[in-house]
Amino acid sequence: MLEQGWNPVLSKRIITTLLLAAWLTSVAACSSTNTQRVGDESGAMKPAPRPKVTEGPKRKIAPPTILAQSTVRQRALDLILTWQRQQLERRLDESQLNTHLQGESNAAARSFVRRLYRKLDWSPLFTASGTPSAGALALIELVSRIDEHGLRPSRFQRDELLKAKEELARFKRELDEVKALSWPQTTIRGREVVDELAFFERLRHAHPALHRRMLQLKVNIADLSKRLPGWEIAFARSFFHVADSFRYSHRRGNPEKLIAAIVGKRERIATWIARWVPNNPVYRELMKQLARFRAIARNSETFERISLTTRHHRRVLRHRKIDLRARKKYSVLAAIYPRFIAWGYLPKETPKSIVFDPTWRSALWRFQAEHGLPQRSRLDSHTIQALNMSTTQRLKRILLALEKWRSSRLAGQRYFVRVNVPSFLLEVHADGAIIARHRVVVGSNKKEYSPIKKQIGNFNRTAELSSRIVELIVNPIWRVPPRIKKLEIDKELEKDPEYLEKHNYKVITLSNGLELVQQQPGPGNALGRVKFQFPNRHGIYIHDTPSKSLFKKEYRAFSHGCIRVRNPLKLAELLLTRDGNISMDRLRSIIRSLKETPVRMRRPVPIAIEYHTAGLGEDGTFQFFRDVYEQDQPLLSRVPLEGY
Repeated sequence: MLEQGWNPVLSKRIITTLLLAAWLTSVAACSSTNTQRVGDESGAMKPAPRPKVTEGPKRKIAPPTILAQSTVRQRALDLILTWQRQQLERRLDESQLNTHLQGESNAAARSFVRRLYRKLDWSPLFTASGTPSAGALALIELVSRIDEHGLRPSRFQRDELLKAKEELARFKRELDEVKALSWPQTTIRGREVVDELAFFERLRHAHPALHRRMLQLKVNIADLSKRLPGWEIAFARSFFHVADSFRYSHRRGNPEKLIAAIVGKRERIATWIARWVPNNPVYRELMKQLARFRAIARNSETFERISLTTRHHRRVLRHRKIDLRARKKYSVLAAIYPRFIAWGYLPKETPKSIVFDPTWRSALWRFQAEHGLPQRSRLDSHTIQALNMSTTQRLKRILLALEKWRSSRLAGQRYFVRVNVPSFLLEVHADGAIIARHRVVVGSNKKEYSPIKKQIGNFNRTAELSSRIVELIVNPIWRVPPRIKKLEIDKELEKDPEYLEKHNYKVITLSNGLELVQQQPGPGNALGRVKFQFPNRHGIYIHDTPSKSLFKKEYRAFSHGCIRVRNPLKLAELLLTRDGNISMDRLRSIIRSLKETPVRMRRPVPIAIEYHTAGLGEDGTFQFFRDVYEQDQPLLSRVPLEGY
């Protein structure tokens, strides 16, 4: 090589190669020396075992950002969804519950809300993701008009719920507007897809208007998340009071049943709320009349009491009644005139007059009809009593009737039979309409001595109850109650020893010497041709009667407590046709046999005997009814008007 001469370029390459090889060798040597080795029993060296590391949950490794890509629009929508999940789907906690229940004075409501959210594991029930649920919307719809039902709005958090509805609707509009903006479909990659700050930096430079809308939306979501717990608890409080007021299904004092139903079937809350509100023409008419008399109360004055007195030659004469004759003058009409103007029985433009003309007669008859009185041109004690009833008393009667309907076990039923004692009427309801009405005779209100109880009392009053009609007894045998036997049958026997034989009675003597009196089936049987049986502890049933004349009277409280019904075969035909058990031809055949025959109902019909002094009369128009047993008077004194 020396003989050929020195080549500087080649020598430089060789030296570089040798230096590189030496460096690689040193690196390999360092790596081998850094590896710890231990000797085994034979003295051979082997790598030291690695310490065991407890592995946690496996984490998903995000793909390299260089491969991630999206569009500006999709990235914005993904961010909005992330904000909603992070901010608006948070669970409640005990401290929030304590804070927002401080204003609830009802201990049962506080207890209900606490137990409800503990069972729900603190998850929101009415406002998930910042959107009101179907149950929340149904609740708002009812509570927004709760005063029309005669209930105090403040009790149901009405203002809070309406505010929540407005704010949530505004948020939804803003959300929809942001989503509907003209978002560019520009493709983005890398950090802008996974890093919120990087994406916002891009928006700030490239699309400043969109950047401002997104920032504002984020702020609004954060603000909404702070208010949602209060609204959620307000919805729960309101729901408790709705369930408590419209309580046919979940009775007061048993909230656990309602909580269990919510936890299992929360999606049915809206359906429950719709079913809790009584769906019948009586309740709807009471709501209309409540609005009418509220308006009257706001605009009318306090009227002087009316009495049936007249002056004759400086003497004051008291009358039991005044028969009003056409074209005659009556000073009492001057006191009635402002009432009829305020209550709407006389047109406002009617001139004041004390001459009894056709206009006066028409107004008086309308008033009497609305108060369940005979329509005639007469001022008797019952008409005067109704005229002296104040507007406040009328309002309270309507409020009490509405409350009784909400408390009724019939309120959620689609098909039922109802007897209202003060109206002397039986109604058959089906699918929100009254499909039949029958006049009835109910228990009398007179006091008498009971030889069984050995005391004086109103033992003939028809009791309030709810049950189911389970069977019809055709050609019933009347088993005379011991009280009636002693008070009536024994007295008749004293007058006529053959009274039992003449009226088709049989006497059965028991082994203990006790006598049972039974009237056999036939035309004169006190129960008539058919009896409607429903289990109850009062021994009350509905039946036919051979005494038809009492149905012509307006006041029909004459029985011993059971209910006599006019046209019982029509009622039987209606019930049996819907039940599909037997035909009417078969029923008539059984009647002709004169044998007591039970006819079971395949589907027992709900029935209630109730006591409402305001409702619908026989002609379907609104009426106030006489408080025949004077049961409503103590209740009316406890009906509050403040806040309604």
